[in-house]
Amino acid sequence: DLPRGYSSQIKDLLTFQEARNTFLATMDESDDEILIVNKEGLILELNRKIIHLVGGTRESYIGRDWGGLRNDLYGESARRCLKMVIEVGLPVSETHFDQGPDKQIQKFQIVVYPLKDRAGVIQGLIIVRRNITSKINIEHKLELAQKTAAVSNYSAYVAHEIRNPLTAIGGFAKRLHE
Repeated sequence: DLPRGYSSQIKDLLTFQEARNTFLATMDESDDEILIVNKEGLILELNRKIIHLVGGTRESYIGRDWGGLRNDLYGESARRCLKMVIEVGLPVSETHFDQGPDKQIQKFQIVVYPLKDRAGVIQGLIIVRRNITSKINIEHKLELAQKTAAVSNYSAYVAHEIRNPLTAIGGFAKRLHE
C-alpha cells in the first residue's frame, strides 16, 4: 500500500504522461515541421517530419542547441522571426524559399509562437515550418483559370455585339436586294 496522497500523485503523473503522449502523437502526424525550444535555444521536442529530413532519432536531438537544425532547415528567416517574437511577445510569420530534395525551389512559411508561463514571461518557442509551394501553385492555377474564364466571357460578349448588327445589316441588304 502507498502512503496517503501518493495514489493521487501517481494518477496525476499518469494523466500528464497520457496528455504528453497524445501531444507527441498529434505533432508527429502533422505535415508541418514542428520544433519546440526553450529560451536558451535547446531542443525540447521535435516531430517526425524534422527527424525524417535530418536523420537520427528524437532522443539524439533533445537537449541539443537547435543551431544546427536552424542552419540546415530554417536559415536566416527563423533567426529573424525568433528575435521579433522575443521582442514583441507575439507570433511572427515569414516566408522564404529553399531548395527541396528534388532540387526544385520551394516556398516555405515559418511561424514562431511564444510559449509563455502564467506570468506572461516567454519560456520557449514553437517553430513551425510549412511547405506552401503546392498551395501557391494551386492559387496560381485558380487565378489563371479565372482570368481565362473572364477573357472567354468577354470574347463571347464582343462576338455577340458584332454578330447582332451584322445580322441586321445582312437582313436589310437581303430585303433591298429583293
